[in-house]
Amino acid sequence: MARFQTIRVLSLFFVLFFFNTNLFSQCSDAGVCSVGGHTDGTHSNSISLTYVLGGSGKPESVTFHTVNLSGGFSLGGGYQVDLNIPFSTQAGESFSTSGLGDLSLIASKQHEVSKNISFLFSLGFKLPTGAVHLKNDAPQIYQSGLGTYDILAGAGFIYRQFDFLIGFQIPFGRSENKDTRLQRAPDLMIRGGYSYLFGESAVKVELIGIKRLGLSSRLYIPNPWVSTIAGTESFVDVDGSDQTQLNIGLGFNTKISNRVKVDVYGAMPLLKRDNNIDGLKRAFTLSVGVEYLF
Repeated sequence: MARFQTIRVLSLFFVLFFFNTNLFSQCSDAGVCSVGGHTDGTHSNSISLTYVLGGSGKPESVTFHTVNLSGGFSLGGGYQVDLNIPFSTQAGESFSTSGLGDLSLIASKQHEVSKNISFLFSLGFKLPTGAVHLKNDAPQIYQSGLGTYDILAGAGFIYRQFDFLIGFQIPFGRSENKDTRLQRAPDLMIRGGYSYLFGESAVKVELIGIKRLGLSSRLYIPNPWVSTIAGTESFVDVDGSDQTQLNIGLGFNTKISNRVKVDVYGAMPLLKRDNNIDGLKRAFTLSVGVEYLF
């Protein structure tokens, strides 16, 4: 009976997801959505391997394949460190590139107030380990990295099956990508979710809002046929780059043994996003992962 219920939930998830992939919004982010993870209730550490499929939608029509190697390690006293190393491939009509992405490291403290209430605080960073020159003439959307050092921070709470978190991402510097030399503005994220538990499985639905707190800026070249002289670079704000993004996420996880968990997650866009200067716009995102708990 439990297995039949699990199959029904998975079937509903895939129907909901694939019938909504024709909408356009932001189903990925620059990294702030990684803030706020917490450990499995019965294990201290975990290692996971996750495959993520995404698409930019039109007009770029780029498909993304990403493999994330992640680890969560307990330091005791409610402290945890999460590490993520991605490898991605970007394939479109004009280019096809692949390479290591940007590494992120986040430390979290989960403070339990009572049996049903916990507070969560996170602080970390993202390093520009991903190349921004995979192909010299390729736009930012084809690059595996964003090219900036970013600070990640967040605070939230968990009440029974509900969770709520506010997160920030503050980038420093410009990308070295010669097409844009992009400097992103900070991001604010607000996320709220509810988890429905049954047996060794859980279904979670969440709303994720991300607001860019200002306009990003890019390299200004008056005449694209004339090379910019060293030391004479100028930059302009990118209209519409301070977009607001809103997505609904639906996830399912189940334990297939005492130490192995399978996770499936999809994001459904609710707001249209027109500007894609940072290459992060997604028309859909779907991930499948295996997690080993120890």
